[in-house]
Amino acid sequence: MRSVNKKGLTLLELIVTISISTIIITFVLSSWNYLNQHVSHQENKGIIRDETARVAEELMLRLRRTPGVLQFTPTSVTLLSHNSSDTLEYAFDGENLNQNGTPVQFGVRGASITSFHVNSKTVETLEYLLLEITLTSSGNRNNHDTSRFVVNAKNGSAVSLETGWGF
Repeated sequence: MRSVNKKGLTLLELIVTISISTIIITFVLSSWNYLNQHVSHQENKGIIRDETARVAEELMLRLRRTPGVLQFTPTSVTLLSHNSSDTLEYAFDGENLNQNGTPVQFGVRGASITSFHVNSKTVETLEYLLLEITLTSSGNRNNHDTSRFVVNAKNGSAVSLETGWGF
């Protein structure tokens, strides 16, 4: 009689073990990849919102410091510098926001202003100059993050801050 050796794994047991391990590893790696993309996208949304607020704050500060607004159109505003020695013009040409003819640089890669509007509103005999800026950033995988800021330049209060995130 032959004795049967019962030590070790059969080929079938080895294939089942490798298959189950592969499924588990694939699930863990895809979950890790999704989590990394989600965190990266959330960071980009915060950065674009902060950059929009920075640009709006800079413009609002200059508008509050100016001794006078010389002129404004829906897409531009010209004002005196804070010491009344020079003029400062912000103009949106459909692609760039220009400060005295030079494009304004942003701290976000791939960011651009998609709208810039200046409006005048009168409420109960008080005139307000409303400044609306929309900044859009194109991220990885065709993500488009948009942040819109509307500022009351007369008293410096933020009227609204809207953000939109698209995939």
